[in-house]
Amino acid sequence: MAPRSSAFTSSPVRTSNTPGAAFAAAVGTCLLLKILLALGIATLLWADLTNGYVWAVLTVTLGFGAIGFVDDYIKLTKRSSNGLSLSLIHI
Repeated sequence: MAPRSSAFTSSPVRTSNTPGAAFAAAVGTCLLLKILLALGIATLLWADLTNGYVWAVLTVTLGFGAIGFVDDYIKLTKRSSNGLSLSLIHI
């Protein structure tokens, strides 16, 4: 039986030999969103929320997750390997 295909499980990414490319190809965006959601909920439930470092790490982690999601969304909607450009995230 062939694996089910979904819009968020595969994206047209360019072939790369970087260490993270194999992981990104094997794990879909939907699963990564579930991992970030679980991490955020677990942090809010069990971390010391009075510690500023907890909020800093959670903000940075969820921020990079949001950037990755937007990048994958652009790749899927445009059907190309060009994702988020630096001009869009320039501050």
